Amino acid sequence: MSHAHCLVVVDYQKDFVDGVLGCGQPALDIESFIEKKIQEHLDARHTVFFTLDTHTEPVYSDSVESSSYTMHCRKYTEGWLPYGVIKNYMTHPGVEAIEKATYGCAELASRISASTIRDVEIVGVYTDVCVFHNAVLIYNTVPDADIRVFASGCASPDAAMHSQSLRMMRTFVTVVE
Repeated sequence: MSHAHCLVVVDYQKDFVDGVLGCGQPALDIESFIEKKIQEHLDARHTVFFTLDTHTEPVYSDSVESSSYTMHCRKYTEGWLPYGVIKNYMTHPGVEAIEKATYGCAELASRISASTIRDVEIVGVYTDVCVFHNAVLIYNTVPDADIRVFASGCASPDAAMHSQSLRMMRTFVTVVE
């Protein structure tokens, strides 16, 4: 049986690029790489998933996450939208956006598991938080999947945490330098 392919773009949203929890330059530097990966997958008719960190009040105030991070990615605000040119792909028929309120997206892992997708490529932000959690979740939900995380397509505001997270992910996925 032939396996389907997909690209997962994790949380490449304004608030994580240059907003309230912005990665800054590291996130800006990966935009063209992410766009290239999106275009490659769309040209090949592969599914592209966007995870969208999505928060609302008062739910966020009551969450564990609120003790570590200020309110961000408030649904329907500018900070919630994909950043820069990536936003232009939101309405493309090959793109599926999935909202999530936690670091990992269980719905994404379930959709991949229920499909014939067994070739998964991952890019996005923060390498050490949501990228890491989604890689772990997909790996544990779809253990027969070939998962590749692209170091050149991931960013974190902390270079040491970015490197450490990639090193840790190498124990269960392929990290492409």
